[in-house]
Amino acid sequence: MTEPFVTVIMPSLNVKKYIRECMDSVVGQSLQGLEILCIDAGSTDGTLEILEEYARSDKRIILHHSTMKSYGQQINMGVNLAKGKYVAVVETDDYIDNHMYETLYGIAEENQLDYVKADFMGFLELRSGQIYFDKGRVWPDDGLYRKVLSAEEYPKLYIRDVNIWKGLYNRNFLLEHEIRLNETPGAAFQDIGFCHLLLAYARRAMYIKDMLYFYRRDNEASSSAKPYGICFAYQEYKRLCSIPMKCKNTKLFYHYLYVRMIYVFIGEYEKLLLFGVKLTQESSEAIRWFQTVLYQQIEEKEITSGDVDEKTWNKLRLLINCEDKFAAEWYKDQKEKEKLKKELFKRIGTEQIIIFGCGYYGGRSLLFCDKHNISIAAFCDNDPCLWERQYYGYQVCRPIELTTTYSNIKIMISSSKYERAIRMQLADMGINEERVLLFL
Repeated sequence: MTEPFVTVIMPSLNVKKYIRECMDSVVGQSLQGLEILCIDAGSTDGTLEILEEYARSDKRIILHHSTMKSYGQQINMGVNLAKGKYVAVVETDDYIDNHMYETLYGIAEENQLDYVKADFMGFLELRSGQIYFDKGRVWPDDGLYRKVLSAEEYPKLYIRDVNIWKGLYNRNFLLEHEIRLNETPGAAFQDIGFCHLLLAYARRAMYIKDMLYFYRRDNEASSSAKPYGICFAYQEYKRLCSIPMKCKNTKLFYHYLYVRMIYVFIGEYEKLLLFGVKLTQESSEAIRWFQTVLYQQIEEKEITSGDVDEKTWNKLRLLINCEDKFAAEWYKDQKEKEKLKKELFKRIGTEQIIIFGCGYYGGRSLLFCDKHNISIAAFCDNDPCLWERQYYGYQVCRPIELTTTYSNIKIMISSSKYERAIRMQLADMGINEERVLLFL
């Protein structure tokens, strides 16, 4: 039998609600020569039975069982068992474009790459049943797409490229450099090490702007939605700091390891505050470790204020030096946000609103309204190309319609960046200031 071109590794644990959509997207790939390794970690909700059903009907699918509930162990097992020249990972609450692996495989072969990655779409379901999508791009512009490169040339990749599941990896390259996931229990942060080591050793990588992977953002069981990530992050970063590195530029590797650590530490500490979690011995140990390591790097000038934005740097210094003050500032900020939110709710009442702006902030406004059950009558935009079109099921109207069809409906400006210009525009149209709101 001919060896497969690509092995797709699919780790699963209690994803019955999503598994068929995911499996169908992989089984239906246009690339011939696919091996599909389903590695289940003890599902009890019917996921396993569905996987068995698929395996019986498709000889490309091989079902394996992980001995522990560890995302890292599932992926590592898949890499060890894979027969394909390249390996890929699909998380089983997501789905992929039908041509994803044909596209990536062709590019990898043509350019003899260590890895190639696509961009992705995040998605979630709104109350209306409409699916909301947001773009996940690794580069802000198109100049660096479809170019052979490495993190040594473009070190910002250590910050910008943080996902394992949107790529195709040369299996021999992974084995040669011992690029593995941490096999701690659970799923949170276990891909940090994989991604960081991948970037350290890869010499021929490529990114394409095609949105080929669809990442679910509304799975409440996702590890990213849990408050205990700081302990997993601690385990992962402690492991990375102890690995003997053999890459060409170890200084660059460690520098960006610490830079990314800043964002993770602050983010996970704030999550503890958000969930009101009482600190355990393990989480307290994790906090002390992050504080000690990052303080030392600052003292040695391995990381400086120039590595992050001013707000993040100030947060870091406060969190290192005085947790209580950091928490007090965070609670004060949250209280102010809640006050603004209540004021907005009060002004809206039970009425419908029109959201002015269909761009990124228009999308954030839509999600806010969907979450808080605020009724939207329509969207409005100054771009004539959008007029009379639908935006997630809502009509996009001309600004002039705010004085005719929608003359009695309040208007919420989606972006503070354009607030002044839009308020002036609405005032020139004779619209009373009392009708105009600003999204938080």
